[in-house]
This record gives sequence, structure tokens and C-alpha cells, in this order.
Amino acid sequence: MNHAAKGVTDKDFELAKKIEEVVMWQPGVDEDSALDGTPDDQRFKYIKYG
Repeated sequence: MNHAAKGVTDKDFELAKKIEEVVMWQPGVDEDSALDGTPDDQRFKYIKYG
């Protein structure tokens, strides 16, 4: 909520969208990424993406 605008603005929705993108990011999903993602190792089998 923006106090100056006395309500929710488009900027608030844009910020919420960006926060959701960061929180839901999964390593290795983007083929153009230099990041490999979760290693194929038994220690990391508990991590579920989904």
C-alpha cells in the first residue's frame, strides 16, 4: 500500500511480481544460465522443485 497514493498502485503489483520471481527461482532451469542447478548428489535429494 502506498500512503501517498492512499492505496495500492501499479508499482506495488510490479514489486510483488518481482519478489515472487526471486522466491520461486530454481537453479538450472534456464538453459542459458551459467548456473548448473542442484548437484546430482544423494545429499541434495531432499530438495524438490515443483
